[in-house]
Amino acid sequence: MHFQYCPHCGKKAERKQIGDEGLIPYCTQCEVPLWDMFTTSIIAAVVNECGEIALLRQNYVSQTNHVCVAGIMKLGESAEETVIREVGEELGLKVKSVEFVKSYPYEKKEMLMLGFRAVAEKADFVLSGEVDAAEWVKLEDAPGLLREGSIAWQLVRAVKVIFDDHTLCSQFLRDYVDLPYMKGIRPEDIEDVSEQYVTLFAEERNSDRVKRVHVGGGSAPFFLVSLIEHKTAPDYNVCMQVFRYMVYIWETYEKEAESIQKGMAKREDFLYPPILPIIYYEGAKSWNVPRDFRSRIREGSIFEKYLPNFEYYLVPLRDYSNEMLMEKKDEISLVMMINKLQTAEDIVNFRQLPGKEIEEILKDSPEHLVNIIANVLRAFLLKMNVPVPETERLTDKVREKKMGELFENMEKMDIQAERRNTALEEQRADEANVRANEAEKQAAEERNRAEKEKKRADIAEENSIKLLVELCQDLGASMDAAMQSLRDKKDMTMEEAQKKVEIYWKEPTDIPEKKNSPNG
Repeated sequence: MHFQYCPHCGKKAERKQIGDEGLIPYCTQCEVPLWDMFTTSIIAAVVNECGEIALLRQNYVSQTNHVCVAGIMKLGESAEETVIREVGEELGLKVKSVEFVKSYPYEKKEMLMLGFRAVAEKADFVLSGEVDAAEWVKLEDAPGLLREGSIAWQLVRAVKVIFDDHTLCSQFLRDYVDLPYMKGIRPEDIEDVSEQYVTLFAEERNSDRVKRVHVGGGSAPFFLVSLIEHKTAPDYNVCMQVFRYMVYIWETYEKEAESIQKGMAKREDFLYPPILPIIYYEGAKSWNVPRDFRSRIREGSIFEKYLPNFEYYLVPLRDYSNEMLMEKKDEISLVMMINKLQTAEDIVNFRQLPGKEIEEILKDSPEHLVNIIANVLRAFLLKMNVPVPETERLTDKVREKKMGELFENMEKMDIQAERRNTALEEQRADEANVRANEAEKQAAEERNRAEKEKKRADIAEENSIKLLVELCQDLGASMDAAMQSLRDKKDMTMEEAQKKVEIYWKEPTDIPEKKNSPNG
């Protein structure tokens, strides 16, 4: 909403230079800048434990496409609370965890939409009156049911499923975390306990997954905090963020122990579980951020004896060559090779890999893992503005387990040129929209002027008819003569002329007869 008048006093706003913001509407009476206002809403990709997403049909929104859960934030609600409420209202599902993904400006509706990933158990839907239908759809199939380019479509493409899969997660821990405890990790040793930390996630919107990993078959598990949200730039505050996670997890563990036996945490033999924080980094630049907590504290080296001292484990994808990844011979390494693709040169390097060895990895891969790999590839290709038909052709190669043929018939892509072309096309589209809006505005003004002119002409014509009928009557003509005059001069039918005469013919006024005076 752009202000032209002050909402407080009603005075017309003036333009005033406000710092670096430029010329802003300003009320000189209230002495306040009138910033543009917008509505804040949420949109949620609701996923279940089967790798499916809940898509809705709301005919008042779209007659042809599915949509995601969405709704306006209420006063006093956090965005996460809105997600939980809207999913419950629209689908009748109970949300286990909420994770912030990305924000999306929606200028057409003057709205900012906050995108979330919400996890709920698969169950039958209880639909609200504003939802016509809903269904669970495989995550990889969802983009095809949404309007391409829509916010729901963008959100679904952004939802990460890689480390939610325990097979891929166990492969990652075995292959890329150099600790003896990790070498024998199996998918069944991993338990996702993220739902226990919904409160933490509500505060830390960049959080990802919390895993409980059972080590060596022992009874005491240790926790793994994994910040594997595909970071693409160095984050100097990640150490403090990890520290907050760790404290929260230990506090939760302590409360669980106290609920079992009062005073357990104060016993000498009570120990907290170890936590292994991991950062999975996909950025092109070097990760030059210090990994120790002490580096974020002023005079940390002096006070190091009195400060927490830990480091997070960094897995920088840029440090692994395709050949190093291929040596692992598992699905997570294929996913990481796709995530390494950034430029046309990366694609050329990928094409040089031994196709038979790649296909050998996929030979016995279960369908759901193949679909995850295909989904990761699709997200990359669409991000690089590869046409949708070509994207579908390439992802079908993955599903057919012919990944060795992936780019063999694909022309060399100039990704930067594609991005520039897309930006230019978007600029041209925006300019065309502006011109179209101006043309529509001018057309509306012309219509208004034409309607006003017609209204004035109609009034003038009606006055002319009235005057003609009154003139005939004043000259002593009959009603029939007045009707004939209207037909001759106004080109009316007999019925039209009769109606007008009946409307404007003055009834004679009764004049009382004069009585003879007494002297008459």
